[in-house]
Amino acid sequence: MHEDSNAVRKAFAAGAVGYVTKREVASCLVEAVRSVLAGKRYVSPRAGAGLVGGDLVKVEAGAAEEFSDQQQRLYELLGEGLSAEEIAIALRVSPRTVESYAARMIEKLNVSGMKELRRRAIADRLRQRRTPERLG
Repeated sequence: MHEDSNAVRKAFAAGAVGYVTKREVASCLVEAVRSVLAGKRYVSPRAGAGLVGGDLVKVEAGAAEEFSDQQQRLYELLGEGLSAEEIAIALRVSPRTVESYAARMIEKLNVSGMKELRRRAIADRLRQRRTPERLG
């Protein structure tokens, strides 16, 4: 599962009894299964740290520079106001792949979800339009 605290909270609100992030060591998954089978709740260390201290992934403002080429294109298309379905068609990928890219981008940018990712992409696009290009 994703590491951001918002995703952890949503999972438990939806009825999850255990939560393990994708980047945990395998032994955490085994421990989680055993705990849940014993009737206990389980939160992996990375997820627990996110719940206590805010989001786990702290990324600098330049996180967009860490995007893959596909993620960068998705971000640009979000900034243009395209829907996830339209982006899937433009990138020639499935809507599920768009969701997967977006989830990784949400983690990299440390934003709360898709709405905030879209707002940021649009704001960045508007900012780029207002900033005159410098000629060398």
